[in-house]
Amino acid sequence: MPKHSRRGVPDIILIHQAQFVGLEVKREDGRQSPDQKDFQQGCEVHGGRYHVVRSIDDVQALGL
Repeated sequence: MPKHSRRGVPDIILIHQAQFVGLEVKREDGRQSPDQKDFQQGCEVHGGRYHVVRSIDDVQALGL
């Protein structure tokens, strides 16, 4: 990430059906950092969607 980027920004950002969607990609044993959890909370409070995904199957299960 560029050095002036906000901490916790998800790996993949998209707009799906006019809604912000953030996808944080993790390995099976990966966990969110506190900054990522803060970003998720802010995203959801403002009507966005945020998901931790571990495979393309996870993404497809979300309908994306």
